Amino acid sequence: MRYPCAFILCAISLIYSCSAIEQEQITDESQEIIKIEKLAFESSSIEMGVNEEVQLTVIIYPEDATERGLTWSSSSPEVASVDDNGIVKSKSVGTTLITVQGRHPLISSRCTVTVTEPVIEFEDPIVHNMCVSHWDKNGDHGLSYAEAAAITTLGGIFKESGETPHIERFNELKYFTGLKSIDDNEFYYCTQLKEITLPDTIESIGKTAFYGCVSLTNLTIPETVSYIGEGAFAFCEGLESISLPEGITSILKGTFSGCRSLKTISIPDSVREIEINSFCRCIQLQEITLPNNLYRIGGGAFKECSSLLQIELPESLSIIEDFAFDVCEALQRVTILSKLEYVGDRVFWRCPSILCFSGNYASDDSRCFIFDGTLKGFAPNGIPHYSFPDEVRNIEGQSFYGYKELESITLPETLESIGCYAFCENEKLTVIKCLAPEPPKLPDGSPFDLQTVPLSTIYVPINSIENYKNAEYWKYYSSLYSAIE
Repeated sequence: MRYPCAFILCAISLIYSCSAIEQEQITDESQEIIKIEKLAFESSSIEMGVNEEVQLTVIIYPEDATERGLTWSSSSPEVASVDDNGIVKSKSVGTTLITVQGRHPLISSRCTVTVTEPVIEFEDPIVHNMCVSHWDKNGDHGLSYAEAAAITTLGGIFKESGETPHIERFNELKYFTGLKSIDDNEFYYCTQLKEITLPDTIESIGKTAFYGCVSLTNLTIPETVSYIGEGAFAFCEGLESISLPEGITSILKGTFSGCRSLKTISIPDSVREIEINSFCRCIQLQEITLPNNLYRIGGGAFKECSSLLQIELPESLSIIEDFAFDVCEALQRVTILSKLEYVGDRVFWRCPSILCFSGNYASDDSRCFIFDGTLKGFAPNGIPHYSFPDEVRNIEGQSFYGYKELESITLPETLESIGCYAFCENEKLTVIKCLAPEPPKLPDGSPFDLQTVPLSTIYVPINSIENYKNAEYWKYYSSLYSAIE
């Protein structure tokens, strides 16, 4: 009889459990779902730029609505799309309607989204006004990125003309990606221009493009540039450093002439030629590494680089033209690794601080740079008396100009010619000993400027005194000759 009782108890327990569950369901269903009665966007319309994201805010009425299940859609998803969280992503210029809808189709709201080209925010108001006045196509009084990218030439509107407003900053030029070049004179004499960023699309910078931009301190030249015109940065007196891109093969005439604040410059190995006056009067340039493939240095290329301390001429160098390092007053050491084909006149003229020449064409005592028998450079620093080696056959005109420490010199018996006023502004030079038995030729005139050289005695071989007294130009110094003992 125990089994029936157990069965009855189980049955009662099961009935009780089912009743409890049923009671819970009845209780849940008795809780009222508060339905959404109205939807409204916080803003009925918005504007976006291309490739932007915006979170739309929708207001639900009543505030305590518990109904869920909003649906989002865009009428033109190619213009802007919307996700399930109401985040709008713009894609292209145009207009679309963003709709949010509740479970009931009549419960919805719409927001008009207008996608426009974003407008460039110019830092300099003068640049802004000039750009808008020339290139604003849609009349919105702004310049969009698309409008800027469509510009293929600046047309010289920024060139200083006396009537052109002074621009100071133009970093937004980087958005003008339709430009392939900065044309000749484009920013000529923009004396107030302090900052500018060039677009990565340009391939060339024209002649005197930034001539006289005295306030410009730094400039990055894009790697895409392979040509820089003559005088492009001449007299940018505030320019302190610059790096030239790989691909430049020539630094043309006067490119950095008069850049008085230029301290560092990086020249790529692609450069084969440094033309005439390229770095003339870069008075703060202390060091420069010449490229490994350099073939030619033009006349006066580093003239008056008065802070330059040393220079190494690479193996690839074949040609150095006239006055290349003239008036490099601080230059102390010159290393010549080159096998030269041509050396112009007075390459190291008026360089009174040179201590030594080393490498090819240097004399054994490192005091002379001798090329093909001609004295092309002399290191006068610290020596009052000097005897030239027999390798010297010719001395160029004004070779010893301004060397104020020289008191006496001995010229070798191999000497064949001396240029005009080879000795000039030598305020202590009183004695010259010339060992040549035949008077060296003086093709250009007198070798001594007696108004600036206090010469008292010229020693010559005893058997040659008469020859010297009768030779052209030498005869003017007949009172100074004495025999070598």
